[in-house]
Amino acid sequence: MYLVVDKQWRITTAEPSDIRQCAILVHHPPSALPHMRAALDGIAIEVTEASALLSTACLKKAICCQGERRESSRRFGRLMENLHRLGIEEERAGFVRIPVVWNPHATDARALPGCQQTGKHTHQALIADTGEAFACSSDRPLLRSALASGSLAIRSGCHGGGCGVCKVRIVSGSYACGAMSRAHVDPASRQRNDVLACQVYPQSNLVIELLGDAGRRVAPARH
Repeated sequence: MYLVVDKQWRITTAEPSDIRQCAILVHHPPSALPHMRAALDGIAIEVTEASALLSTACLKKAICCQGERRESSRRFGRLMENLHRLGIEEERAGFVRIPVVWNPHATDARALPGCQQTGKHTHQALIADTGEAFACSSDRPLLRSALASGSLAIRSGCHGGGCGVCKVRIVSGSYACGAMSRAHVDPASRQRNDVLACQVYPQSNLVIELLGDAGRRVAPARH
């Protein structure tokens, strides 16, 4: 589920097809952080460029407004279970730390990754290490697009943002992210644009560098 801060600073919600995703998507650049803190007053605390402590009561209320009460409660339970599996725990009573995605290029909630869209935006991703290029889109995880193209350069693991084997670095381009385990992508990593490809949704053409074992597999031999 996404908590969306739109260009008019209104707070809305959108539920992606993958319930494992949870993030605050902001339709502004990071320089607008003070304004975002004001917009989230009362529902989030300790708001930084990378994350915010979000009220679980706010999450539950948003989900319960989107459908029948019993099914909504089940969705909320599944969301909390998945956050737990990703290592996202309550840091304070009633609050969980949720990643913040700055997405100034999105126009409305239909452009959110994983949500139902009237049309998808096609982009191209280039893997700098191998020279491979493949088509990708804003409504599909980058890793899935790579695998669909036949590329095996990006390692494939759990596809849920938890195992970390598909870690890559975004050298250039804009993107949105779903929830990623902080054990593999901490705030310092995010500053370097290190992300998990299974949780990346391209918003433009991307240039990617491989990290970890994937990068060593294609590194040239040294003599």
